[in-house]
Amino acid sequence: MTDNVFDRLRDLFESSGPVNWRLAREIAESVAGEAEPIEPWVAEEYEELTMTAMLRIAAASPLDPSAAPGRILIVDRRGWAAEMAEGYAYLAEPLAGRMGADPTTGGPMGQMMAGLGPAMVGMQMGSMVGSMSQRALARFDAGL
Repeated sequence: MTDNVFDRLRDLFESSGPVNWRLAREIAESVAGEAEPIEPWVAEEYEELTMTAMLRIAAASPLDPSAAPGRILIVDRRGWAAEMAEGYAYLAEPLAGRMGADPTTGGPMGQMMAGLGPAMVGMQMGSMVGSMSQRALARFDAGL
C-alpha cells in the first residue's frame, strides 16, 4: 500500500464488477467503529448457546437439520459489518446495473457513471451496513 493519497483513491475507486465491494467493506468498518475485543469465555458461551438452540429447534421442528448453519462466527460490530457488506448484493447489484446500464449510449455522462457507479453503490451499501451495525447489535444479552 502506498502513502500517496491519489494512488489510494484510485485503488479504492477501481472495481471489476457492478459494485465496489472493497470500498463498501472499508466504509462499513469505518462507520461501525473501532474493533472491540471479544473475551474468549464469551465466545465459548455464545457457541454453546447456539448449539443448544439448534438442538432444541431440531427436536421441536420438522425442519431439515442438515439446513443448519455450518459454522458459528462470533464477531463485534466491526467484524459483523465486514462480513455483511456483500450480504446485500441482491439489493445493490440491480441498482448498479441500472446506474451504469450502457456507457456507450449515454455520452460523457454515461461514461462517467460507468466509472463512478460501482463506487457510488459501494459507498451507499457500506454506509448502510455500518449504520445497521450500530442499531442491529445491542450491547446487552436481554434475549438470552
